[in-house]
Amino acid sequence: MKLPRPLLVALLVLSLIVVPSKADLDDFFNGFGFHFRHGRQQQQQEQQEQQAQGNDNQDPPGAQVNEPRGSYIAGAYGMGGSPPPPQAVIIPDSAAQPAEPADFKPAQMVITNNLGGLSVGFYDRSCPNAEKIVADWLAELIKTNPSAPANIIRLAFHDCAVGGCDASILLDSIGQGDKVEKGSIFNGMSLKGADLIDDLKMRLEEECPQTVSCADAIAFSANEAMAIAGGVRQRPLGGRRDALNSLATAADQNLASPTATIDQMSAIFRRLGFNQEEMVVLLGAHSVGTAHCDLFMDRVYNFRNTQKPDPVLPLPYVEDLRRLCANPGTPQFRNPNVNFDETPYALDNRYFKNLVQNKALLLSDSSLKDDPRTGPTVRQMAEDDTLFPKRFAELFTKMTTFNVLTGLLGEVRKTCRSTNN
Repeated sequence: MKLPRPLLVALLVLSLIVVPSKADLDDFFNGFGFHFRHGRQQQQQEQQEQQAQGNDNQDPPGAQVNEPRGSYIAGAYGMGGSPPPPQAVIIPDSAAQPAEPADFKPAQMVITNNLGGLSVGFYDRSCPNAEKIVADWLAELIKTNPSAPANIIRLAFHDCAVGGCDASILLDSIGQGDKVEKGSIFNGMSLKGADLIDDLKMRLEEECPQTVSCADAIAFSANEAMAIAGGVRQRPLGGRRDALNSLATAADQNLASPTATIDQMSAIFRRLGFNQEEMVVLLGAHSVGTAHCDLFMDRVYNFRNTQKPDPVLPLPYVEDLRRLCANPGTPQFRNPNVNFDETPYALDNRYFKNLVQNKALLLSDSSLKDDPRTGPTVRQMAEDDTLFPKRFAELFTKMTTFNVLTGLLGEVRKTCRSTNN
């Protein structure tokens, strides 16, 4: 059979093509510094060598960078939004970690950019006793200050909600002279955990100078406070670094007022990566701690200028609050603290049970029960005594990983009240 002329030409061209051998391909790619067969093996070996060097949060000489942040938690604690392409995935190796209590719950996965990230056991080599120092310090503290866990949990919330978990809330001043976060109307005298971290930081510095950041001191102590109060215990993620700046205006814009609406609170929590169900669970932090009378007194005496209490409040509850917040507008008024619920030292679902009964101190909390977007979660938490502590622990860990500084970003402060320069 006679083949068509175009087909003959094509066969002739193909016969002239030399197919390179695998060795030739290797030589070709080696010319560009990339080995075709072993590239992935080399990459894995490099990652193993980096991990073998250990985690160390100490600053190299002269290292102080203030750039956009870049650490994201994935897996069980996935944040909203799309992180940049990850350069490394750190999955804690149980064989490399010290023995853990049976009730510890390690993080599942940490995805970071090329500046480093958070991990369980971050200080195992650079400051092996860091977690124990935090636990021992708080166990000693609550003997004389049983409100300390609530104060520390609140401090962590107010730090993370304003730009990220970076200890910016602890700074007393900044070089520009602007008012810092401590001076925000939403912090002020209600911020009682900052001075406690000073003492903890001093103990950490004695053990490991300029190694454990103030941001991690907050996160670690809040994690321990949550466990002491009744939350599910889990080993903390470490590796945060400290901010170089702090602004009261940022706190004013990112912290909810006691009279905030559902929409206003939802917008704040959405910026932190939380949906409305998660928002309700995290507001359960009000299960511990107190509020000053002036934050809710209008609901008790003069709701919306009616000269009457908020009609949703049960009358016996109003009478109790009036006894506690007596003599408003007179020199005798002392603006005392009032417990959010009957178990102020326990992180339990009593707060949600009170919401169902219309016994909420703050107007912002009171609105949660009847709104169709949040009411189902309130009732779910109120009806299940074991669900809230577990769910809160998961979301609290997610919150303390929000927009953190890692790697060479920020710094590790010597003292938490001021930057190093």
